[in-house]
Amino acid sequence: MTSEGVVTVPSGADVTCEISNATAELSVLKWAEANYFDSEDFTLEVRRNSTPTDPAILSTQGSTTLGEGNSLLVKPGEAFEITEFSVNEKLPYLQKAFERYAPSDACPADPDENNLADPGCWEAVDDAGNVSVEAGERGIYRFVNVAPSRPDLPLTGGPAANTFVALGLVVIMGGLSGALITKWRGRVHS
Repeated sequence: MTSEGVVTVPSGADVTCEISNATAELSVLKWAEANYFDSEDFTLEVRRNSTPTDPAILSTQGSTTLGEGNSLLVKPGEAFEITEFSVNEKLPYLQKAFERYAPSDACPADPDENNLADPGCWEAVDDAGNVSVEAGERGIYRFVNVAPSRPDLPLTGGPAANTFVALGLVVIMGGLSGALITKWRGRVHS
């Protein structure tokens, strides 16, 4: 048999061929580390890299758990792009990581909710635009988002207010000095 799967049978030979098909499973999850948005506030999509302008082959609401809605059987080794977007276009968020579930002794290949919530069961992936799963395997990927940090502003003073207070005192002192000089000059010349 050649690498392309072609079998050449000599004339008169008795040959038995066994054909094995294998698929792979791709699952996408969403993890939100914020108090004002949840994973359900996002939509996750999977597209084939070979046809990126085609509609997504999977479009699902973000979830922290595995299910039929966020998993699909795929051709082993084929490259996919996984994307996310907020269902509320004004929702501020930052992408903290894109990760792959990494089965190990502590993290079983068929994870439960506790395994999926364990940060030690995940490894960083550099490119959400080039994801593939090997034959017979299950690739579980997730986006991790956080809320952007608020700038620290002084509520009742602080370094930012001190500058304005100092400038205000200089202006007031300058005004009082000018008024006193004018009054003093008026007495001297009269």
